[in-house]
Amino acid sequence: MKPTCPSCHQEIPVEDVDLDTGLGRCRFCNEIFEIPELVEHIQKIQVKDTKEPKSPPVRPADTRIRLVRKEDKLLIYLPPWGLRGPTIALFLFSLFWLGFIAFWTAGALGIFFQPGKAPRWENIIFSLFSIPFWLIGFGMLGGAFSGMLSRRIVYLDSSWLESRWECLFVKFRKQISREDVQMARVASPPVFRSTTNDQPNPTFGIEIIYQGGKISVPCESEAEQDWLLAEVNHFLETVPYRPNYLTEGAADEAIKDLSVEGS
Repeated sequence: MKPTCPSCHQEIPVEDVDLDTGLGRCRFCNEIFEIPELVEHIQKIQVKDTKEPKSPPVRPADTRIRLVRKEDKLLIYLPPWGLRGPTIALFLFSLFWLGFIAFWTAGALGIFFQPGKAPRWENIIFSLFSIPFWLIGFGMLGGAFSGMLSRRIVYLDSSWLESRWECLFVKFRKQISREDVQMARVASPPVFRSTTNDQPNPTFGIEIIYQGGKISVPCESEAEQDWLLAEVNHFLETVPYRPNYLTEGAADEAIKDLSVEGS
């Protein structure tokens, strides 16, 4: 069936029909009109395209993040950095910093100039100015050890969102009801960032938003960030909230089982 112009009733050649919009133009009277059958067909195709799920980003080959999903449970595991470039550099610099501060403090106390004698009160007061620098040094040293030895676990199921941080004998744990979990998004950049050539260094990561706060998961690249973001949001969309699905002990067992399965 060839379309006809609603004004002059002339047949419209195929070359005068726009197949992308469903509009036709009459070359006899310059009337522009919609072709109902073609418009309906285009709308059906558009609805079908929006309903088809997009394929999730592929897991980057170089990622150190281990993600395991089993039915209605999801585990994100960030292993310790170990002896890698950034942690080694921070560790060595913190040792240099603390060594320099120790040398300065000893000089301020007069140990080099009055060997064998107790420091005078004015030397002690002067040496107290080094306290903030001691704190900075120990903070950097703690950060280096934290990067080398700490591990991070984020666990999701139908009832709970749980975040764990462990470093040697120090452990922090936060548990949130899945009812309060809203979505995952790209992490907001920090307020203060180092710059190179007047351009801010990129930072990557995701944030799992819940009512009253967020849980951040750092990433090393944009590809890793996009992959993790798609996986978490897909889990939240496909696994509905179920109250009291797992007890606290059962959650521990699930994390253990998923950790072994993903190793």
